[in-house]
Amino acid sequence: MKGLFKKTWGYFLTRLMRLSGEWRVFMVLILLFIVLREYTGSIRVMCRMTGENISPYFFPFLLGDYIVATGLSKILILLIFIIIVCNVSCKQEEIYYYAIRTGYRAMVYGDILFIGILALGYCMYVYLCSILCFLPYVTIQGDWGRIIGTLAYTNAAGQYGYMFVIPTGIMEMYSAPNGVLLSFVLLFAGCFMLGLTVYMLNLFFQSKYYGIGISCFLILLSPIVSYSRIPGLYWFSPMSWISAENLYPVQNTQYPSVSYAAGMLIAIICCITSVLSIHCRKLEIGGVQNGWTAD
Repeated sequence: MKGLFKKTWGYFLTRLMRLSGEWRVFMVLILLFIVLREYTGSIRVMCRMTGENISPYFFPFLLGDYIVATGLSKILILLIFIIIVCNVSCKQEEIYYYAIRTGYRAMVYGDILFIGILALGYCMYVYLCSILCFLPYVTIQGDWGRIIGTLAYTNAAGQYGYMFVIPTGIMEMYSAPNGVLLSFVLLFAGCFMLGLTVYMLNLFFQSKYYGIGISCFLILLSPIVSYSRIPGLYWFSPMSWISAENLYPVQNTQYPSVSYAAGMLIAIICCITSVLSIHCRKLEIGGVQNGWTAD
């Protein structure tokens, strides 16, 4: 077990170092910041005209389910994460030879750890973008702040916040730090689940298109469910669970609760991890498959 952990950790570090040369990843991250900066431009105008700075707690509202002609920030955030993780199951030459030496189990466990760290780092980056997008009009405050409150409770949103819907329920049910923390945890769990889904399907079918296709379906199901406004559909839409506005207590008891959403996401992550672990054990019994050696 100790030897397997060392091999897994070594493989993980190799993948992490290889990521520094992935210009595709940095390009899509820069693109995400540019788009979010553009989306929030009207709110910066509001800050400049009113002389009020915004609090660093806009993050939950980037994940809201809303329909606008110009796009959805939540969908963009999730799709970009898929772009980042879609090639994890594809092995570059140097990683391929390293994985042969460490074994198949170490490779799979290392990739699971790699996807988890990617999800965590990506969520931290999205949160950072939710602050940087409003510079230089950001001030640390203890509550949601006047700008977010004005957009939520007045018709100013029609002029300055038309790209976003600010649900008053989130502000009424959660303090600003708790709302941000809840949204961060749900986004992390959702991204981790998506990443593992892509990896598992791509690994089993030896093609990245299966994982990408299923994950994109799950992502695009969220706005469809939101548009329908049928409470029962929210119970079966995992990407709807990462938006606090879709969950009880912000919504009524017909909608999934926060504990249900978190529990289901964790359960799905555990199920996928278990399937991958069983897959590794079968390879140990079978010996060699697809050019990989069992540990």
